[in-house]
Amino acid sequence: MELGLAYYLTGRYEDAVNIVRRGMSRQKDFVGHYITLAAVYAQMGRVDDAENAARKVLKMHLFFEVNDYGSAFRDPSDREKIADGLRKAGLK
Repeated sequence: MELGLAYYLTGRYEDAVNIVRRGMSRQKDFVGHYITLAAVYAQMGRVDDAENAARKVLKMHLFFEVNDYGSAFRDPSDREKIADGLRKAGLK
């Protein structure tokens, strides 16, 4: 997931999807994978995929909040970029 987020933050969206999908083959029920995919797919314009990933996030983490998740990033521009993708995916 961390490498997927790094790819996301540098605009390497296809790489982000590929690495997160590989991680999912080992840990299918890890919410972090779906959080990353929701943001990546949203930025790629893959709206249906982003919304599906967002629904899985909420199913696994009922009280997920974009602002709380984004607070883990030190760089304000990174926080905003991840928050932007997550909001585009339909998360709040």
